[in-house]
Amino acid sequence: MTIEPNQILETRKIVPPEVWANSNAQWGDRWPHSMAVLAAANMVGPPYPAAHDTIPIAYRSFAEIANRGGVVEATGAEREAVMALEIEPITLNLREDVTNYLELRSSVSAEVEPSVKQEVFRMAMLIIDRVKRGGELGVKVNPLRSAPNLSDLNALLVRKWSEQGGRCALCGGALMAGGANKMLQPSADRTDSANGSYDDANVAITHLACNLAKNKYGLDEFEDWLSILRGVDL
Repeated sequence: MTIEPNQILETRKIVPPEVWANSNAQWGDRWPHSMAVLAAANMVGPPYPAAHDTIPIAYRSFAEIANRGGVVEATGAEREAVMALEIEPITLNLREDVTNYLELRSSVSAEVEPSVKQEVFRMAMLIIDRVKRGGELGVKVNPLRSAPNLSDLNALLVRKWSEQGGRCALCGGALMAGGANKMLQPSADRTDSANGSYDDANVAITHLACNLAKNKYGLDEFEDWLSILRGVDL
């Protein structure tokens, strides 16, 4: 199995609710915090390989008093022998708190270009500001909006950028990170403008010009305009 060692979560937020309820009924709140299992597999069998044949040195070391009840590491050729065993992956349904953490971690990965991170942070801050101003009186009443916290919003937008392949969700053109042309500036668009929520189901990244045009004239007229630009007869 693969364990996530960098974050400790409440056990009740990691395991299925029925497992937590059964554990509490039998043992009480004995294990309040845990580290999440991200991947797991079973050895193929029976018959199963004998430990004393596969890892003889590590297996014998269990007899030492210092190792009783503990963990012994298989190293060198013995580790290679363990890793070569045939396995069947186990399908895990990771709970929301675990997947949220993994998404947050991936959003700050060195693999994400710094310019993309900067654009995402700028969009996230604009969303947070819009949410704060929801319901305020001005020349008009700002619509009520909702969004995750800033770190979760950053993670969401980085994932959306990746899922969209770095392309505008409306016109399909390349998104420009850090460019000077404001019309091409990446913009967080609510897919359903009547829905004030900036969440996974209702957010896409577009060019600012595409976003403004769609919001002002509607999706049908925007798509007609786009077809004309592409040389398609209506």
